[in-house]
Amino acid sequence: EAGFRGAARDLGEVLAHLSQDAVLADLHKQEAAVAKAAADLAKAKTDADRARKVTGTGALSEQQINEYIITEQTAESSLASEQAALESEKIKLDQTVIRAVDDGLISSRSATLGAVVSSGTELFTLIRQQRVEWQAEVAARDLASVHAGLGAHIDVPNGTRIDGKVRLVSPTVDTDTGRSIIYV
Repeated sequence: EAGFRGAARDLGEVLAHLSQDAVLADLHKQEAAVAKAAADLAKAKTDADRARKVTGTGALSEQQINEYIITEQTAESSLASEQAALESEKIKLDQTVIRAVDDGLISSRSATLGAVVSSGTELFTLIRQQRVEWQAEVAARDLASVHAGLGAHIDVPNGTRIDGKVRLVSPTVDTDTGRSIIYV
């Protein structure tokens, strides 16, 4: 989409649509499986209800009555299982729509039309609520004087000074460099 980078986005706004063809086919297949399981349950309930009515009359053996009741219980379980699988397919369909997780500004887009996307692939970089986070490396000997909430100043190349606060101090120190990361 032309002009996508730098465009302001609102929480929940659609950023991209992934192909839904395969997911929709699976969804329709699962809807049919739910309908079949519901029909099987209706038949099993009818048979079990009839069996319950003739209990003790000798029209059906105790074993046959138990089989009808067990078939009804199995059909109930099958329907519940198929309904759960249908909910799973609906979740997959919902995941084909990529939405903004917060208000912010798109600073980069790696998504391209027609690309095959794996789970966990970064498609967009969103500057959330107009806040930028800087990761600074601090020598281990200086960590004692750094804590969350501490003010920080960043001098950028154009001479501008940006004020921020330490959000988090990494609990680990890199053994190779002797430095830790602080998030400002």
